[in-house]
Amino acid sequence: MALAAQQHAAIQGVVICLSNCTDDSAAVVGRITGALPFRVDIIDVVLPSDRACAGMARRLAMDRAAALAGPDGILLTTDADARAPPGWVAANLSAINSGADAVAGRAEIEPLVPD
Repeated sequence: MALAAQQHAAIQGVVICLSNCTDDSAAVVGRITGALPFRVDIIDVVLPSDRACAGMARRLAMDRAAALAGPDGILLTTDADARAPPGWVAANLSAINSGADAVAGRAEIEPLVPD
């Protein structure tokens, strides 16, 4: 939902890769996609153990996003457990529109709250 709260950003679509999930991630994503103001493309895949890693999931998602965005598209990526602040997309697009070929940032880790 953090992406739906982005300010001053026209998000065209989001690609989510669910890789080797054994919980209800697919059902959760399915429930929220209708409430989002952009297209959501879901990849739900079970990879063999020698290829099952965050890097492979990111590659699958980025390959799909690149195909959907086309040669002039802009791809932004974040981790599944990250929550992008409301100005994240706009700040990245501003840097790119100012001439940056790539933009990187830092993650502020929230403290773990015990259950």
